[in-house]
Amino acid sequence: MRRPVNCFKVKNMKKAQLLSLDLLIALVAIVFALGLLVQLSETRIYSQKEETMQKELESIGNTAAVRLVGNPDIICSLTSDSGTHISYLENCIDTAKINQPNLGIPQNYGFALFEKGNPNPIAGTAIPTAPAPKNVFAEKRIVVTHSGPLSKSDFEKCLAGPAGNPCLGATNRLAQNEITLYLWRQ
Repeated sequence: MRRPVNCFKVKNMKKAQLLSLDLLIALVAIVFALGLLVQLSETRIYSQKEETMQKELESIGNTAAVRLVGNPDIICSLTSDSGTHISYLENCIDTAKINQPNLGIPQNYGFALFEKGNPNPIAGTAIPTAPAPKNVFAEKRIVVTHSGPLSKSDFEKCLAGPAGNPCLGATNRLAQNEITLYLWRQ
């Protein structure tokens, strides 16, 4: 005698196989979704970090540019002929006094100060080319440059000098220049 086939058992086996396959597909989809979520969050974190570094660079650069033309440790000191300090002249920078601490630039940053038309920096170091810095801050200023003490009589000669360029000349060593401050993270 032949045994009857249990149809119920066969149906349950097919359902179990389909359930296992559905579960496997769902797990793959969940793992894929989690991987995508992690990648998107890493991209966002990197973007925020870059934005923060750029804002920090701009903040330090703006501070250095303001200090360049207004810091008494850098700007020209007008003195009497006997050497007594009279006043400070903003936007007149003494190129001999420009350095990183006077500009308020932290040690982990590099800077260079260039005069228009001069490929060599008047202060700081040349911008590195290999490896080139990722972000560089730059700001131009029109200033009068001078090196060393500035006496009142030299300044008055400068003001009373020839029309057009009264402060240019070998006798008073004053010159109006367009300078560019470059700043980068090392």
